[in-house]
Amino acid sequence: MLIISIDPGTVNLGYYVGRVGYCRGGECDENRVEHIQWGTIDLAKRVEGKAKPSSTDICKVILDEFIPSLPTDEHILVLVESQMYSRMQLVAHTFWTYYYPRCVMVSPRGVKHRLGPLETCGGHDQNKKQMVDLMLERRYIDVKGFSKDHMSILHNAVDAYAMALDYWLTNNYLKTYNVTSLSLPLRTEI
Repeated sequence: MLIISIDPGTVNLGYYVGRVGYCRGGECDENRVEHIQWGTIDLAKRVEGKAKPSSTDICKVILDEFIPSLPTDEHILVLVESQMYSRMQLVAHTFWTYYYPRCVMVSPRGVKHRLGPLETCGGHDQNKKQMVDLMLERRYIDVKGFSKDHMSILHNAVDAYAMALDYWLTNNYLKTYNVTSLSLPLRTEI
């Protein structure tokens, strides 16, 4: 099963693509993950000629450029983080509408509590940092070579990966000890 996991945003849209059922050299292990790609995309930069693009412009970039750049499969599930603010809700619902009925809206607080538990009393940036620290501590990600400049864009991609990981673990697709560290280069372009 191919999973595409999205942390919606207009400046930093985080995403992760992976597959359960890793095959190499003719042998398959249904309980392993193949990490395909992950990254953070600045969708607003993709809109030409506008200092502050509208939500409609952003959604057009998602449909015309971003979604076609992603891998596809007949067995696909798309996880999209639920959003509180209307502009982000529109971005989230663009994915939901495109991939319906193979799309699931995910509660970010639920993911953090199942993988954590994390303290959610901090602000938005503190919560993002806590998730990166947790994923590093459990060796779910390997970010050697990332500078402090990369950390601000890394947060959203880590949230997207955390949603996929939570889905696999919660639904018994994986056992914790089969999770290999994600060490792919972080993509920042479509």
